[in-house]
Amino acid sequence: MKTPCRLCRSLLAALGFALLAAGAPAAPQPPFRAQYVIGAAGFEVGTAEVHGRAGDDGRLQVEARADGSGVVGLLFGELGTARFTVEQRPDGDRPLGFTIRVDSPFDAEVALAYDWARGRLRVDYNGERREDTLAADTGDPFALMLALGDARRSGRPPPNFWQTPDREGLRRYSVVRGTDETLATPLGPLAAERYDCIRVPRAGEDTLRIVVWLAPSLDWLPVQGTRLRNGSEKARFRLAAWARE
Repeated sequence: MKTPCRLCRSLLAALGFALLAAGAPAAPQPPFRAQYVIGAAGFEVGTAEVHGRAGDDGRLQVEARADGSGVVGLLFGELGTARFTVEQRPDGDRPLGFTIRVDSPFDAEVALAYDWARGRLRVDYNGERREDTLAADTGDPFALMLALGDARRSGRPPPNFWQTPDREGLRRYSVVRGTDETLATPLGPLAAERYDCIRVPRAGEDTLRIVVWLAPSLDWLPVQGTRLRNGSEKARFRLAAWARE
C-alpha cells in the first residue's frame, strides 16, 4: 500500500476541506464558483477552484481542483482533484460518495461510497478495500462540515462526536464549539463560528486537531480551516473568492 507523505496528507486535508466547504447548503444550490488559498507546512502551496452544480435528481455535485503556486507549481503543476456527491433531503443532507486524488509525485487516492440502505461505508484507501459500519455520525472527516452546517440551519445541536475512516478503521473525534470570531476575508469581515475537531488518540499517538470557521451569512460556508499536529499547523485553507454563476 502506498503511504502518503506528510505534505501529501496536508494537501489531502486542505483540498478536501475546500471541497466540503462549498457543499453544505441544504436547499438546491444554484451554480457557484469558489476559490481557496491552500497552505501546507507553513508555506502557500496552491489554490483550489471549487464548482457546485445542483442536478435534477436532487443531488449536489461538487468538484474541486488544486493547482500549485510558486515553487510547488513550477515543480508539480496540478496537485489533485476531488469530487463529492450530496443527496438533498427534507430531513437533512447526507453524503453519497467522496473521492480525492493527489497526483504524482505524491500519488494518493481515497474513495468512499455511502450505502445508507445497508448501513455500510465502503472504503478504498490507496487500493486497500474494506467496509465499515455506517451511522449518522460516521463519514469522511470533511463530511463533518456538512453535518455541522445542516444542524445549524435546522436549529438542531451540532454533533459532539464524529467517526471517520483511516487506513486501519474508524477513528473517533470529539467536536467542540469554540468562541465566535470575525474573520477578515476578500468579501469583507465575516462573523464565523469556530469548531475544534479533536481525534481521540491511541497510545503513543500525536495529538491531531482540525479547526474550521463557519460563516452563518454564507449559509455556514467554511471560510477558513487548519489542521494541527501536536499544536503545530500542517495545513490551512482560506476563502479567496466566491460568486454565483
